Amino acid sequence: MKEINSAILYLENKPIVKLDLPELRIENGLIYIDCYINKIFFGEDREKSIINKKSVLDNKTFTIEAIESHGSKITFNRVVVQSESYPSYKFSFYCYDYSTQYINVNNENDIFKSGLKYLVVEGVEMLFTKTSEKKRIRTMFGKDDSRMLSLELDNSEIRYNYYDKQRNFDLEIGLIKDSENEKSILINFYQEKLIPYRIYQKIKPSLKYFISYLCGNNAIIREEYYLSDYQHFTRTYSQSEITEYNVNHFLPIHNVHFKHKRIIDDYANTFANFLVWDKKINLSEVIYLINQSKQVNIESSFFILLIVIEKIANSLYDSGVIDKKNGLIIEDETFTELKENILPLIETYIKGKVSKKQVDQLKSKFGNINKLSKTDNKIDILLEFCEIKRTEEIDQLFPKLRNLAIHQGEISYDRKDSSKNYHTLFVLINNIICNLIQYRGIRFIEHKDGTNYIGKKEDYKFDMKKLLPTTAIINWGLVVKTKNKLKTKVGAKPKS
Repeated sequence: MKEINSAILYLENKPIVKLDLPELRIENGLIYIDCYINKIFFGEDREKSIINKKSVLDNKTFTIEAIESHGSKITFNRVVVQSESYPSYKFSFYCYDYSTQYINVNNENDIFKSGLKYLVVEGVEMLFTKTSEKKRIRTMFGKDDSRMLSLELDNSEIRYNYYDKQRNFDLEIGLIKDSENEKSILINFYQEKLIPYRIYQKIKPSLKYFISYLCGNNAIIREEYYLSDYQHFTRTYSQSEITEYNVNHFLPIHNVHFKHKRIIDDYANTFANFLVWDKKINLSEVIYLINQSKQVNIESSFFILLIVIEKIANSLYDSGVIDKKNGLIIEDETFTELKENILPLIETYIKGKVSKKQVDQLKSKFGNINKLSKTDNKIDILLEFCEIKRTEEIDQLFPKLRNLAIHQGEISYDRKDSSKNYHTLFVLINNIICNLIQYRGIRFIEHKDGTNYIGKKEDYKFDMKKLLPTTAIINWGLVVKTKNKLKTKVGAKPKS
């Protein structure tokens, strides 16, 4: 933990008071600054100062500028009073945004000219593909007495091209195990041309949930490290640590059987598509809800996932990407012919048995039975657009189980089917997302009877180039086209 030698409290960019004996405290990922404030700041009359101090410090947002023990400057952004004690005048300030440390910096504004060197991301559990050697370097009597102490699988590599406003970034990305946090990784950039600060800030909200979907947690970007010439900037975010970790079983980067299946590489190639869909249908919120659904029981999770699918369907319907259909079950011409033949029969059969008003009501109802509900129509469009093959299990989900869950809080008509219905919905929502972003890697469907079932979709009817700017077409030629295998059976002991 960094030590603070001095600190000053700022309000609206103006220094208002020096903080005595400042101490930096980080608890559960949240940043606090403990200190004392000289009572002279509040006035000579102690009783009056205790009353008036609220108008000076409470209900205001401050900035704290501090000097740490090695001489570098740290700025704590968006700081509020967390606690105060009288007559000791001891205060604790809570930073609810981030702190920035400036190393060898001449001008703080140079951070806007800097490039992103690495990220520390919490909530990622993955198996790595490359090893690091731990060595002991030693010379005895002029002779090399060094030796290797251990090997550890703790890193992986990704190559990725990113285009932004006609600027091309050939990214060399290292995924490195964080030695300080088991479920945390460093995303390090090794190319000479780093991603500029402004571009990173633009894509960061989407990048966070792009990572979150893959890892199965609503990930936290804890730290960012920027370079500008010989100047360094480190930004640390004040955010509560993840207390309950999950994984994405559909893209099992945590599973030893899939360690060398290029899941991360194939997923990384969808980032440009993800950015587009995030802007069109707010895919980040969808992923947030999916990961939140893992924190509750199966019934509540089922309900959340139903809402998620309806949210995607509604957003896609209003996105302007697809052609809106008329919402008819069968062609109108065919139904009109059917109606003209059936209505006279109905009227003849019930004539004299019910009132004319009831006959007219029945005829009116019959005239509308060919129309899908708005929800059913949008879900049909979603499944068709995402090239989801309809099955009996999926047909059972909408509208039957959807209505059962929403109106009665049940997820099956028979308790023994609850897990099966949930699994069908789980696979469906993940296939929708993967097909939207046109992910071409493997998908883990289920493990059954000692066998892993995986899916793979490599060809898509919809051309994403229609939505992507010409300057943002990424690696279209890098994907090797092979025969589409929607569902592949793999042996009980798949090779890693």
